[in-house]
Amino acid sequence: RHAYCCMLSNPQNLDIGDLISSPRDSPFAKALQQSTHMLVVSTHKCSIYSRVWCAYEAFLACSHSKVIFTASAPVPKLTRNVLAVLTAESISALACFVWSLQFEVMSWGTYDHAAIDVIRRVVSVGAFALMFVSVSIEPSLAAHLLAGAASVFSGVFLGLQIHLTVVM
Repeated sequence: RHAYCCMLSNPQNLDIGDLISSPRDSPFAKALQQSTHMLVVSTHKCSIYSRVWCAYEAFLACSHSKVIFTASAPVPKLTRNVLAVLTAESISALACFVWSLQFEVMSWGTYDHAAIDVIRRVVSVGAFALMFVSVSIEPSLAAHLLAGAASVFSGVFLGLQIHLTVVM
């Protein structure tokens, strides 16, 4: 495999007017025509599409139906975070299921299953709202706490869903 790196191939500090006087015939455009893929590497400082040339490169890639990949940094501690979410959801689901069964026993089976269904729906909306807010704010302790709360709400939802499935 080969890679054409525009920033390394074109002289960045010289007058490259002759190289790009006809953008469709530029070295990049010729290399892109021969490729099957394009890799876009962006930074967190500003959008690469705020630069006209970068936007033109993306346009060319789309025009030639190239597969475009966007590079990104790996998610730190992904496995640990996924395991933490699954653990929180599992524990809260089990606890909620056991609680709901206990509630059924204590009320001698006379309570309204529709009430559990309403609680389940409210909890699912709460889980969605918490997760949405947690990914919308800057990564911080607050975002992690909101994501954790969303995991617990999801677990409660699952516990209630299991209850409705098993008991009814």
